[in-house]
Amino acid sequence: MSVVTTYISRIYKQFRGEVLVLPSRTVVLLFCLILLLLPLATSDGYTLRVLILASIFAIFAASWDLLSGFTGQMNFGHALFFGVAAYTSALININVGLPPPLTIPLGALAAVLAGLVIGIPCLRLRGPYLALATLAFPLILDGVVRAIPSVTGGELGLSGISPLSGSRMADYYIAVGLMLALGFVMWKISNSKTGMVFHAIREDEVTARASGINTTRYKLLAFCLSGIMDEKDSAWVIDQIMGIQAPEAVKMIEKTMSNLLDEAPRPARRRASEGGDQ
Repeated sequence: MSVVTTYISRIYKQFRGEVLVLPSRTVVLLFCLILLLLPLATSDGYTLRVLILASIFAIFAASWDLLSGFTGQMNFGHALFFGVAAYTSALININVGLPPPLTIPLGALAAVLAGLVIGIPCLRLRGPYLALATLAFPLILDGVVRAIPSVTGGELGLSGISPLSGSRMADYYIAVGLMLALGFVMWKISNSKTGMVFHAIREDEVTARASGINTTRYKLLAFCLSGIMDEKDSAWVIDQIMGIQAPEAVKMIEKTMSNLLDEAPRPARRRASEGGDQ
């Protein structure tokens, strides 16, 4: 009993020292508790669906931030991870018959491979050249999907995908729980040695390389981690909630990314252009 008490006391001290020490982290904790307790106050299906999609797009934004925000690698092709993972999960579920809990990890593996395929050739570029190079890959995926409708369903997409759960409430807790868990993982990454290396690459890659850091390896790691995080929501939002996988969904993500980047402040664009000229 004393061992359990000591362990609980140690966890509480660590929690108080890392979370309750700052008002901003306390506010985040309260926000998380509100999200977890919200279904007890309302069971409206529409409200829960909106919050599910909001959680999923929050994961998508966080996965993009892990690559472009942490390491400064401007990636316009992030929709590729979304599409590869979703189509992989959906096709395996339909053609092989594996349940969603098994197809989603396979989609994660496909997203990691996609990150390697993009990262290895494209990371030789920087700044706007990297952004334009990555922009081509979602367009290629869209063309492949439309070129083989017998496999991908073409413009109509894929239907008949098995649901992950049987209720909207379960979908809500899966989406919110996944968002909170991945947010916690990103927080830990940002405070780790790897996160410090990511920030060093973003601020000055030449100096980081001169300090003995293998910048290519860490940028590839960022691509792969970003692909894994993006897969966790992409394979699920389309395959499990919407029940259909269509190329328009991937293009919707690509268009959203382009619109957000179009609204970026001009100084940020100037820094990106300067980075490409170095």
